[in-house]
Amino acid sequence: MDGWIKIYRQITECAIWDTDEPFSQRDAWIDLLLMANHRDKEILIGRRPCIVKAGQRYTSIRKLSSRWRWGIKKTESYLKLLKKLKMITIKGDTRGTLISIVNYSDFQFTDSGKGDTDDYTKEHTEETQGRHEGRTNKNEKNEKNNIFSSDELNCRSPGRQGDVVSVVNAWNEIPWVPDVQRISAESKRGKMLGARIKEYGTDKVLEAVSQVSRSEFLKDKSWFNFDWFVKPNNFPKILEGNFTGRAPNEAKASRFDELQDRWKAIKDLWGGDPPAAKDGRIFWDICTDGAVMDAGADVDYDTAMLRADYFLGAVSENEGGDLGTWLIQESQRSGLKRPS
Repeated sequence: MDGWIKIYRQITECAIWDTDEPFSQRDAWIDLLLMANHRDKEILIGRRPCIVKAGQRYTSIRKLSSRWRWGIKKTESYLKLLKKLKMITIKGDTRGTLISIVNYSDFQFTDSGKGDTDDYTKEHTEETQGRHEGRTNKNEKNEKNNIFSSDELNCRSPGRQGDVVSVVNAWNEIPWVPDVQRISAESKRGKMLGARIKEYGTDKVLEAVSQVSRSEFLKDKSWFNFDWFVKPNNFPKILEGNFTGRAPNEAKASRFDELQDRWKAIKDLWGGDPPAAKDGRIFWDICTDGAVMDAGADVDYDTAMLRADYFLGAVSENEGGDLGTWLIQESQRSGLKRPS
């Protein structure tokens, strides 16, 4: 079958597209085409500016897996299949994966075969400019302090502008973090992002996103995501560079302090007998599998934070009494074991 059809990138706004169902192989291929740059674009990879060309996308296996709702192995196998079929080429490094669509310009030509990607881009821009201007005029009527253009902001729409979109677009350029798909104005993450923008200004929030992109420490941390980033207690740490370019011992010390902060929060919420020193030891043992309580100790902090957050979620429902006893009972109930 000859000829082609245009697929506007805004197709990703459709409810049928944005579901919780895993992508099919055909869905994933169309998604790759939609994700590919339609013109050359400069991005930062670590501290190094790089040009990602038209038809390419710099991302990561982890990010694609989250986007397509697949496992890591399935995503890797699928990309290898596309490479074997000569539909894409792949170049990977420690930070991410560069995917190039083979013969990308074929998907952008008119059916007469004339023109190039730049011609298509110009045609596409002129064709949709009226629709974008209509949305912009509508958005300008919003209240001055309302950073959301609607009750639900689709962060993948190319036609919507504003502070929120700028931050989300910058965030989504980081290859190793999960993409932000939607933000509701009334959601917890929407309110927290709005508060950070109002408190620090858009430029400072974008600066913090840049700090994240350069952080070797935060890369691939299971607990790190956008919701963690916009929390009022976490955001200043990012902005101040606490997670950027630090030595391993400094990173451990920071995570040690974070775990201690969790313990302080639990003590503040506890409504029973005053916590004793042994209670802190019990908390540490359960969260760290009995690691030495020292800022430089070799601790699996990802697991420790998850366990501490479990206790934080349950502590306010306690009926009083001894905190250490409650910690042991909760750990046993949840399947955690306190080292003997």
